[in-house]
Amino acid sequence: MKENENNLKHLCFEEYFQDDWRKHFQEKETVQSIMDAAGLSSSHDFVQINSRYLIDDNRIAVIALIKRKSDNILEKLIIDAIAGRSSFEQLIDVVYNIGSDCDYRVALFDQNSKNYPEGIYMAEPVMHELIERIDGHLFLCWINVDATRDEHGILKINYASMESATKHPCPFDAPTRRDFEYAELFRYTMEVLTSEGFSGEIGPFIRFDGFLDDEDANIEWEKDKMVLEIEIDQDDFIYLFTKRYDDILRDDHSYAYSKEKNLLTITINIPFQNFSNSLPRDKWDMAHDYYRNVRIGTVIKNLIAEREDDE
Repeated sequence: MKENENNLKHLCFEEYFQDDWRKHFQEKETVQSIMDAAGLSSSHDFVQINSRYLIDDNRIAVIALIKRKSDNILEKLIIDAIAGRSSFEQLIDVVYNIGSDCDYRVALFDQNSKNYPEGIYMAEPVMHELIERIDGHLFLCWINVDATRDEHGILKINYASMESATKHPCPFDAPTRRDFEYAELFRYTMEVLTSEGFSGEIGPFIRFDGFLDDEDANIEWEKDKMVLEIEIDQDDFIYLFTKRYDDILRDDHSYAYSKEKNLLTITINIPFQNFSNSLPRDKWDMAHDYYRNVRIGTVIKNLIAEREDDE
């Protein structure tokens, strides 16, 4: 609970609603307020709540029927509310799972909560990149909820749109679920780098291709495998696989060399779905291994440097 210069106390959902906060996101008045914040009230009327999904203790999703004012066509709106910070799981559910057949999507988070997801939460720059990627293909609004109590005990809740995407002509293909799963992998990996004290420039907030580059190697996590590529000339390759084989041998790796391209390709037989289907705590470990594998290039370059020292 926070207090600012205006004597407002900022309350999380549990403090503001006091009883089960999730039932409030199933009420007409709440849905109407969220429609106002998402800019839907001018074009649509609320009809009824169609279905409810109690996802876990910190999340609920409701699907509401709304009707166009212009032609009385019924459409579906999903509102996914999390008592904490937004997560990749929330966004993927809203776009590709629970909300996949909805016409309008709202992802809502509690800015005053101390709850953080086990995985990667959606910092504003990350969410901006993700919503920009889907802009043109569907309607999605990311809403920040701020519940307050003033010095007189008056309670108020504010819904503020942070980022939004709308449906309009777009020259780019719509992102797939796999694109967003790759984006999640990239964010996990960047967090691993940060936790290990990496202080250099780490590039964009998001990548959607399962590709990670290092000064000594590139790695791409494809559907069925990881593919690691390292540029070395033929003499160095022969040295590695005759003199230093035990230093680079891995049971789950296979090796191929192209002397035309001076390219060593290492294949690691781990399908990407192992990452996308894992729990958040396991995704941290897999992202760490993903980065560790690209660093194999550095290990190999160091071994080659030892050969040059010997000569």
